[in-house]
Amino acid sequence: MTKSYIYRPKAPLDKYPYARKFPKPIEVFCPQEYPGYYVRGQGLDFPYECPGVRETDPVVYYQLRLLVLVNDSFDNIKFNLGSLRDQYRFGKIIGRTEREFESVTSIWVPQVYPAGNKEFKQEKLPVSLTIDLKNIGLIENEYLKGRLQEKPDIIFVNLVMVPTVEVDPVTRHARNTCPEFSYPFVACYFDSAHYMKDEVRAWFGHLYDTFCFELDYKGISKKEFFRLLDMVGTFSHWAIWGEKIISDYIRQLYEFFASVSDSQDPLVSFCFSFLDDLLDDLYRKKIIGRCASCGNAFIFDKKKKYCSLLSEGKNCGKSARNKTYYQRYLNKVKLKKRQGMAEWRSYLKERKVKKPPPKSRKKG
Repeated sequence: MTKSYIYRPKAPLDKYPYARKFPKPIEVFCPQEYPGYYVRGQGLDFPYECPGVRETDPVVYYQLRLLVLVNDSFDNIKFNLGSLRDQYRFGKIIGRTEREFESVTSIWVPQVYPAGNKEFKQEKLPVSLTIDLKNIGLIENEYLKGRLQEKPDIIFVNLVMVPTVEVDPVTRHARNTCPEFSYPFVACYFDSAHYMKDEVRAWFGHLYDTFCFELDYKGISKKEFFRLLDMVGTFSHWAIWGEKIISDYIRQLYEFFASVSDSQDPLVSFCFSFLDDLLDDLYRKKIIGRCASCGNAFIFDKKKKYCSLLSEGKNCGKSARNKTYYQRYLNKVKLKKRQGMAEWRSYLKERKVKKPPPKSRKKG
């Protein structure tokens, strides 16, 4: 989903250790219907903070945003409250519309006391938001078209992570500025010795299991999911703490892109969204430049506009200049080609060269 809505916590989440174990998602609804499906979403304030590079850098909190499609056959309202107590979480979709969701008058969340006695405390429904379809950012790609042809009850469409709040590391007060990039998150938890690294990885493993059981996800394996996150974390970590971005770094980055770029799986797209943020930030800082022809990145040089044969292995400048020349002198080029063809035909006629017969096609 896009950044059209941002839910900011009233205080840093580390003040609420109970909410860290059982976070409540924000329920998102859409009044318009996608053909044959209802659009549903969830937002979750990620329960762990992401520290800055230096001690004076702000601490950043993130929000996960989930987008799914559900049809008329989808109905998980009928299960009893006993099962709802332990199963309601991010990734558990309740109700197709806001009215159906509100029909669940209460949600019971387990409360564990130090003595070990487990009781259930009645709490209010989570926050709900209504968003217009054009602001959700639903992209119709080949993956979505294929899933629509299968006509399942629920379709996992998209998952993104968006930075929402910057917190001063000393005063613990939220700043007015909102961070723009999310790639420091994977650099912190998937390629460093952060003390919460194992707990965050376990959290994402649980999230993957939830998607498989609740959203009928049948894409990449959990092992592949963590491999992609680790690779993305390695590239992000080098961009933040590395000494210098070199051409070999960009080459390895694009080789990694090419290895899985054809996949439109939502979890693959989730992993690659961090790299998109990374490239945008490096471009903004003028560490890398972008080819005006193919869009690929190279080491920034204010005089360089296209990929070169020497450093990138392709001459985009030549093809771009040829295209510019053709568009500028279109009529002249076409006239020259017609004159050349006419002279060629006249030459063949003088030589009495007959036009060769068409090649016969092989049957079968």
